[in-house]
Amino acid sequence: MVEIDYKSFALICKNIEIFELEGELENILASVEEKFKIKYSVGVSDSSKDLFELPKMYRRAKRLLDYKFIYKSSSIIFQEKISQNKLNNYYYPIELESKLISKTLSGNIIGIKKIINEIFEEKLEDAEFNKHKIKEFSALLYNTLNRIIILLQEFHDKKKIQSIELEKLNKSTDLLLLRENFLSLLLDICKITKNENQNDSDIVKVKIQTYLEENYMKDISLENLADYLGHSFKYTSILFKKLIGDNFKSYLSQYRIEKAKNIMKNNSDYKIKDIAEMVGCNSSNTFIRMFRRYEGTSPGKYTEMEEEL
Repeated sequence: MVEIDYKSFALICKNIEIFELEGELENILASVEEKFKIKYSVGVSDSSKDLFELPKMYRRAKRLLDYKFIYKSSSIIFQEKISQNKLNNYYYPIELESKLISKTLSGNIIGIKKIINEIFEEKLEDAEFNKHKIKEFSALLYNTLNRIIILLQEFHDKKKIQSIELEKLNKSTDLLLLRENFLSLLLDICKITKNENQNDSDIVKVKIQTYLEENYMKDISLENLADYLGHSFKYTSILFKKLIGDNFKSYLSQYRIEKAKNIMKNNSDYKIKDIAEMVGCNSSNTFIRMFRRYEGTSPGKYTEMEEEL
């Protein structure tokens, strides 16, 4: 077993048949869920005879977890199963679609372009991506656009929305043209969503606060926030200090501590390591040091004081 980070690890299995491996993994997952109330998803790559390929195998196994939304009935996803179903011919993860929808509705053009490159990257390298696959893939992109349109209709002028020519996708004869048309349609949508006052301080501040509220429990950085806002790293750093009155790292730490205090007030049964993970800290020690710095006491003593009140 190789520990990757506080919530993931890799298992390297030697000389074991797939059916036997699946049974062993199912037993492990059932035991973990029963004992720790944690659900894990497992991606199993193809086998390799070369130790130098292990990093590559790990990355391949991790990417399989993108398909967990399709295989909801199973916590274990095998590379062989994905290959047999040929899902990677024209499928892209629902999480990636969610990011694309979010960035389109917020008018984040830089973020949109990054995600489109990610969606098309492997497919452009596939020499066997024929007309049938292009048709299937364009239908998937069409569905994504439809989901965006449905959300747009709640807040924007329907006449402008109806002017978006979704049929552009059907005219795509190759992947490069399909990518160009898809990007063009998303940029058309961005024009509709663009707010004349989008640079207004209050609006940007709300965006920052929304991002922190939705992501403080994750391993986020100022670079992630810059990507979300569609600004450069340097500009985001200046903007954050100007609007919030503190630097990103310090403010995020205090934000997490406040969230942790709320958790401790409402439930004293959680262990320190559980609370640390819930507020985005990668270890108990980091969380304790951070808590002492801003509260002047340890999390344990803080909980005791709250219970005495």
